[in-house]
Amino acid sequence: LRNCLIHGNYTDGSGGWAGGGGGMIRNWPGGPFVMESCTMASNRPTGMHHQGGPLVAALNSIVYANFADANILYANQPTVSWYTNVCLRSTNGLTGAQVTGLVTNAPAFADFAGNDFRLSAASPCVNRGRNEPWMEGALDLGGRARIDRLFRVTDLGCYEHVARGALLGLR
Repeated sequence: LRNCLIHGNYTDGSGGWAGGGGGMIRNWPGGPFVMESCTMASNRPTGMHHQGGPLVAALNSIVYANFADANILYANQPTVSWYTNVCLRSTNGLTGAQVTGLVTNAPAFADFAGNDFRLSAASPCVNRGRNEPWMEGALDLGGRARIDRLFRVTDLGCYEHVARGALLGLR
């Protein structure tokens, strides 16, 4: 998955896996799974459940405010598991994973109650991403440059924060 917003998904467990599946994604029995620059919020019972596959990786993504905070991002027995520049409320289930650039504070969405998952100016996810080759010239979900012109650094999640104000250049 790349540059996606996934929110408001729900499973009641009627498939025989109550409490153990992902409201957003359930990758079982698990093939390779990589997500980049995605925002996953308000899913129930979890954001993602990946079990038994060879690879699970998250990069520049936000997985936050899902119903089961104790099990927001779950990876069980993957061969390789890494999370780089991610915003997670909990690292439960990530034992043995390589985790770098972790943000555990709330992402400070522009209007969470109104389902506006753009980042506010106060967000700890602004300028916390890792630039990837595919981002040069790419747009975020809102049509903004994936790598901002001023700082040349991407944000976490599917939306780039655009600073407001005037920029004055003098010669």
